[in-house]
Amino acid sequence: MNRTKALKILNPTLGVVVLCQAITALLHETIPDKVFEVVHSTGGVLLLLGIALHVTLNWNWIRANFGKPKAPSA
Repeated sequence: MNRTKALKILNPTLGVVVLCQAITALLHETIPDKVFEVVHSTGGVLLLLGIALHVTLNWNWIRANFGKPKAPSA
Protein backbone atom coordinates (compact mmCIF):
# COMPACT_ATOMS: atom_id res chain seq x y z
CA MET A 1 0.00 0.00 0.00
CA ASN A 2 1.42 3.38 -0.91
CA ARG A 3 1.72 6.33 1.46
CA THR A 4 -1.16 8.34 0.00
CA LYS A 5 -3.60 5.44 0.19
CA ALA A 6 -2.53 4.69 3.77
CA LEU A 7 -3.10 8.33 4.77
CA LYS A 8 -6.55 8.32 3.11
CA ILE A 9 -7.49 5.48 5.45
CA LEU A 10 -5.57 6.67 8.51
CA ASN A 11 -6.74 10.30 8.62
CA PRO A 12 -10.51 9.59 8.85
CA THR A 13 -9.79 6.75 11.28
CA LEU A 14 -7.88 9.15 13.52
CA GLY A 15 -10.80 11.58 13.29
CA VAL A 16 -13.24 8.90 14.46
CA VAL A 17 -10.95 7.86 17.31
CA VAL A 18 -10.58 11.50 18.45
CA LEU A 19 -14.38 11.90 18.41
CA CYS A 20 -14.81 8.68 20.40
CA GLN A 21 -12.30 9.90 22.96
CA ALA A 22 -14.09 13.24 23.28
CA ILE A 23 -17.54 11.64 23.52
CA THR A 24 -16.50 9.11 26.13
CA ALA A 25 -14.78 11.87 28.13
CA LEU A 26 -17.92 14.04 28.03
CA LEU A 27 -20.24 11.14 28.87
CA HIS A 28 -17.98 9.66 31.54
CA GLU A 29 -20.55 10.21 34.28
CA THR A 30 -23.43 8.64 32.31
CA ILE A 31 -21.84 5.48 30.94
CA PRO A 32 -20.87 2.50 33.10
CA ASP A 33 -17.31 2.60 34.47
CA LYS A 34 -16.31 -0.71 32.86
CA VAL A 35 -17.46 0.48 29.42
CA PHE A 36 -15.64 3.77 29.90
CA GLU A 37 -12.41 2.03 30.90
CA VAL A 38 -12.46 -0.31 27.92
CA VAL A 39 -13.51 2.21 25.26
CA HIS A 40 -11.50 5.19 26.49
CA SER A 41 -8.27 3.35 27.28
CA THR A 42 -8.38 1.31 24.06
CA GLY A 43 -9.12 4.48 22.12
CA GLY A 44 -6.16 6.18 23.76
CA VAL A 45 -3.80 3.42 22.69
CA LEU A 46 -5.21 3.45 19.15
CA LEU A 47 -4.87 7.23 19.05
CA LEU A 48 -1.21 7.11 20.08
CA LEU A 49 -0.43 4.38 17.54
CA GLY A 50 -2.29 6.27 14.83
CA ILE A 51 -0.46 9.51 15.60
CA ALA A 52 2.89 7.70 15.50
CA LEU A 53 2.00 6.18 12.12
CA HIS A 54 0.73 9.54 10.84
CA VAL A 55 3.98 11.28 11.82
CA THR A 56 6.01 8.46 10.27
CA LEU A 57 4.11 8.66 6.98
CA ASN A 58 4.48 12.46 6.90
CA TRP A 59 8.07 12.64 8.13
CA ASN A 60 9.48 14.05 4.88
CA TRP A 61 6.95 16.89 4.97
CA ILE A 62 7.66 17.59 8.64
CA ARG A 63 11.39 17.63 8.03
CA ALA A 64 11.02 19.88 4.97
CA ASN A 65 8.88 22.42 6.82
CA PHE A 66 10.35 22.35 10.32
CA GLY A 67 13.90 21.15 9.80
CA LYS A 68 17.00 23.27 9.62
CA PRO A 69 16.59 26.09 7.13
CA LYS A 70 18.86 25.87 4.13
CA ALA A 71 21.61 28.42 3.89
CA PRO A 72 20.81 31.15 1.35
CA SER A 73 22.87 30.89 -1.78
CA ALA A 74 25.15 33.87 -2.31
